[in-house]
Amino acid sequence: MSISNCTENGLKMVTISKIPESCYGILDHSKVETVLDEVVEQVRGLGYSILESGYSQSRIDDISDEFDRTLERYIETYGESRLRSLNEIYTIRSPLAHGGYNSASLR
Repeated sequence: MSISNCTENGLKMVTISKIPESCYGILDHSKVETVLDEVVEQVRGLGYSILESGYSQSRIDDISDEFDRTLERYIETYGESRLRSLNEIYTIRSPLAHGGYNSASLR
């Protein structure tokens, strides 16, 4: 692969003569040595990363159940048709204000 720099109308342009076929679409590689390096690379490339919470499956189930109950209360409060018309049927604004978990119970 060859890279050349040129200036056109005062703008610096970079031209790559051959796109690497072995990793089509990925032109920049970072060396990943640790889990933290991998997380950083995922955030840079995807905009997010998924990490293990450290919670037990039982705790995750409890949080999920409470989320479902909070969503039910939210829909009861604002109405399903209204939330659908706003494209917010799966959004809970200020979940703690609708009886969701408080921060102490998430520890």
